[in-house]
Amino acid sequence: NFTDYFLKLNIFTQLKELDLSINRLEYFNYSFISSIEYLNLSYNSLKFLSGNLFGSNFAIGSKFDISNNKIGDFQISFHKKIDIYLTQLNISNNFLTRFIFRDIYKLSQMSDLDLSLNN
Repeated sequence: NFTDYFLKLNIFTQLKELDLSINRLEYFNYSFISSIEYLNLSYNSLKFLSGNLFGSNFAIGSKFDISNNKIGDFQISFHKKIDIYLTQLNISNNFLTRFIFRDIYKLSQMSDLDLSLNN
């Protein structure tokens, strides 16, 4: 797997922007990223996101785009001690039938949430 390869290298500790849009990614291992400001995974074949995606991965003012994928179920919960600095989240044009944010109060920095063009 492409991202697993980079995980082993452990070279992206200072990475601020990552654009992997318009690929055929079915899975993305984001654990090699820390403090990213912009992550674009749009126009891939992702069906789900797992793990602690919104843990310490996102920096203040971060933007995350997973639009135009095949995601049907979006459930996120947060660690109680982690503040979330995500400001923009685009999940448009997927197959969402369920969207669950546990501890949504931790998203106080969120200014733009796009859920358009879903089921």
